[in-house]
Amino acid sequence: MLQGLMAEGQNGLRFSRLMRARAVQRRTLDLIQRDLAQATMASVDPSAESAACGLSGRRAVLHLKTAAGLITYSMGAPPSRIWRGAVLLRCGPAYGLDGWLQAGTAPVQRVVLDALVAGETGVAINRDSSSGVATISLHQAFLNPTGRTQQISTSRIVPGTIFQ
Repeated sequence: MLQGLMAEGQNGLRFSRLMRARAVQRRTLDLIQRDLAQATMASVDPSAESAACGLSGRRAVLHLKTAAGLITYSMGAPPSRIWRGAVLLRCGPAYGLDGWLQAGTAPVQRVVLDALVAGETGVAINRDSSSGVATISLHQAFLNPTGRTQQISTSRIVPGTIFQ
């Protein structure tokens, strides 16, 4: 009976970590969607654009022009060892208390998600140029307490985005 209770506790812990990770992915997609809503242009080839901050060897995955300034999302090696694996960084103007981007402020670079699967699948942005619809996918992989790799993926369709 004690083993059953211990196993149930571990299952509950794994489930709560999974729900927490999914919530972080949803918040990350909310941030990207909010940035896209304020953008006047989203780049089809973000590596060809000048980044809002230094990429430090990371791959640009999304580049936006907004009235408040440039925003660049990049994926790659973490800036410090506190992060789990590859990270997604956002570099650009910060949000104010009113919920809008602050124009004229220096770009701020922040990690918005860690434990991404390395390569093209960690962050994927697929665009349909004819309809302006973008699908953004996030894919994380990390070790759970039992030592097994756990993978979590989330996608969101963002309508009305203009890519150039």
